[in-house]
Amino acid sequence: AEAADLASKVEKAIAQYGADKVAVWHISFEEVNAFFTAAKEYPVLSKVEWYGSDGTAGSAAMLKDPAVRDFALAVKYPCTIFAPTHSAKWEIVRQNGLNVLGREPDSYSYAVYDVVWAYALSLMVVDKYDPEAIKAVLPTVTATMFGASGWIELDEAGDRKAGDYDIWASTEVSPGNYEWKRIGMWVYMTDSVTWY
Repeated sequence: AEAADLASKVEKAIAQYGADKVAVWHISFEEVNAFFTAAKEYPVLSKVEWYGSDGTAGSAAMLKDPAVRDFALAVKYPCTIFAPTHSAKWEIVRQNGLNVLGREPDSYSYAVYDVVWAYALSLMVVDKYDPEAIKAVLPTVTATMFGASGWIELDEAGDRKAGDYDIWASTEVSPGNYEWKRIGMWVYMTDSVTWY
């Protein structure tokens, strides 16, 4: 039902704007396989580009299902995911992650590391366990904090004010062999994309 509804909306948008001006921004997690399986039954949905997010970037399940993988390749489906700033702090956390996990830490590992530090530093400032007091000083503490993931400054909603994003896509690296590859990066400071 959802794929049929989307197909109807995409068809109307193509009629009004043209296929080159229409795209689908698909935000999900592992349910992407079920949705792509349904979406491939509607040819109009293969006429436009699709974009994903961190919930599907690097999804092994997508690559294992040939129908899902082929649909993603047909619609391009680049996915963005937070890109921590590479620095000496980043490298220390990376090396510790490699030693403990036996693999590269994902990008959010660096942000989680910084969350713990931001909380600890805020706790030191207020010198008591008081969630409201910690919440009040957190923006001040993070305003000048450069952690393993980069600058931590928060906006009015308490979200990270800025960050760069890697762009990943599933690619055929050799006949019948598929992998997720980093194909570009959006840089906040310059509001620009660099393609690899």
